[in-house]
Amino acid sequence: MAEGALMSLFEHLGELRRRILRCALMFLVTLVLSFHFAYEPMKYVLIAPLEALNPNTTNVLAGYNPLIKRLRPHIVGADAVPPQKLYAMTLMEPFMVRIYMAALGGLILSAPYIAYQAWAFVGAGMLRREKRFVLRYLPFSLIMFAAGMLFAYFAALPVAMLYLPTVDVSIGYLLNYLLYFKFIVSILAIFGLLFQLPLLMMALARIGVVEIKTFSHYRRHAIVLAFVAGALLSPSPEPFSQCLLAIPLCGLYELGILLSKLTVKHQPQTT
Repeated sequence: MAEGALMSLFEHLGELRRRILRCALMFLVTLVLSFHFAYEPMKYVLIAPLEALNPNTTNVLAGYNPLIKRLRPHIVGADAVPPQKLYAMTLMEPFMVRIYMAALGGLILSAPYIAYQAWAFVGAGMLRREKRFVLRYLPFSLIMFAAGMLFAYFAALPVAMLYLPTVDVSIGYLLNYLLYFKFIVSILAIFGLLFQLPLLMMALARIGVVEIKTFSHYRRHAIVLAFVAGALLSPSPEPFSQCLLAIPLCGLYELGILLSKLTVKHQPQTT
C-alpha cells in the first residue's frame, strides 16, 4: 500500500515537472517574440502617462485622455511644464529595458497557457464544489486586476505626471529610462493587487471568517490603514502619490462591504 502511494507521489511529481517545463518553454518562446516584435508597441504604451505632459503629443493614449484634458486648465503651472524626455545613464540601459519589456510581454502572452497548465494540474485534485468556487470567482478577480491597472494607467499615473512637475516649474528633470519603466510597471502591479480587496472581503464574509458588521464597524480604522498603506506602497514619498493609492483603496473597501452584503444575503441564517 505504501509502495503504491509512493509511486503515485512520484507520478504527480513527474507530471508537475513536465508541466513546468512546458510553461518555461512557452515563456521562452513568447519572450523571444516579444524581444523582437513587442518593444516599440510596449514602449509606446508605457510612455503615454509621461506624454500626457505634452498637450501637442501624437501619442493617442496620452493625447485623448479626457481626464487630463479636464484637469489641465485647473492645475496651476501645468502649461509651464515642458515636455519631458527619458535619458539613459549607460549604453546598456536601453538594452536592459528591452529585456525587461520582453520578459513582461512574454509573461503576458504566455499567461493563458500557464494558467491552463496550472488548472489542469491543480484542478484534477479538487472537489467539484471547490472547482465551482474557483471558476466563479477567478474571472471576477481577473476583471478587478485589469480594472486596477486601467485605473492606474488612465487616471493615477497621468494625473501624477501632470501635477508633480508643477510643484516647482523652475526645476528641470533628467528622467532615467530604466527607473521610469520600473516605476510604471510597479504602479500598475500595485493597483492591480489593491483592486483584489473587495474580492478578499467578499470571500471572508462568505466563509464566515469575518462578519459584515465587523467591516462596517472598523471603517474608520480602514481609512487610516489605507493612507498608511499608501505611504508604504507608493514608490515616491510625495503625499500626492500616497493619496493616489489611499483614496481608491477607501473606495474599494466600501465596495467590499457592498459585495459582502450581496454575497451573504441569500445564505441561510444560523442562530
